[in-house]
Amino acid sequence: MTRRHFIRRLQKRLPECLIGCRSANALSINATISNMPKNNFLFSRKCSNISYPSPTSSKIAPAYIRTKMWSPGDHRSMKLLEEYTALAPTYDQRWSAYLNASLLMTIEKIADLPADRLLDVGCGTGLLLEIMSERSGSSQLVGIDKVPAMLDVARHRLGERATLLEGDAAQLPFDDASFQLVTSTSALHYWEDVDAALREIRRVTSPNGSLVITDWSRDYAWMRVLNRILPWSRHSHSHTLSSNELEHRLSQAGFCINSVTKGKIDWFWGLMTVHATPV
Repeated sequence: MTRRHFIRRLQKRLPECLIGCRSANALSINATISNMPKNNFLFSRKCSNISYPSPTSSKIAPAYIRTKMWSPGDHRSMKLLEEYTALAPTYDQRWSAYLNASLLMTIEKIADLPADRLLDVGCGTGLLLEIMSERSGSSQLVGIDKVPAMLDVARHRLGERATLLEGDAAQLPFDDASFQLVTSTSALHYWEDVDAALREIRRVTSPNGSLVITDWSRDYAWMRVLNRILPWSRHSHSHTLSSNELEHRLSQAGFCINSVTKGKIDWFWGLMTVHATPV
């Protein structure tokens, strides 16, 4: 079998794999969340009862401040915009098990970190910001994402509790040292220029602040398969890094690695969460 035929067969089977993952045992995930330490009671309660806007709801009010216009030649960005504009109305319901599990990995890292000024890069539909809005009524919450349709869902969920902007991780529209905590969950594999994005995140992170990133990890076999298949079938995907690669790139961007957590959230998805602080 030639390499091309092998890739085509995997592309045909890939949707079946993903459907199986979407129907993963969400009850076991919620049980894990419920068993978190008592000092995380707020997060366990919110994660296990995430509210998803109805896809049949009336038109959602605009949620974002436009910070960057799309370039006609930006093919990958346009594919990302097209794909997630279509997914936005049902995204939370379709991927609920994955979202619960990946958010849990991020929340376990940030639960005890100062977060008076928080930026969520690739905030999507605002699930993490919703959880964090309950942690402290005085927190300044900001989310940035490339896809206006996802931000519309976030605005419907969050109302005035967070500031939402359309923009690119590699060109953050903020002053230096603006945020005490920067997070990103399941967005890094879409970043076209990881090094530029990490340098920008370092720039906007305060000297005593933290960065927590959760993303797919190429340390796991199925994630290596996805890393080969998705650029052929979904041009919005850029790359999947291993934990060692991400640690190296963070160090090059000016971060010190505090901890790295890796794990499989089901038989398919292998993720990593890295907590880093500015050098």
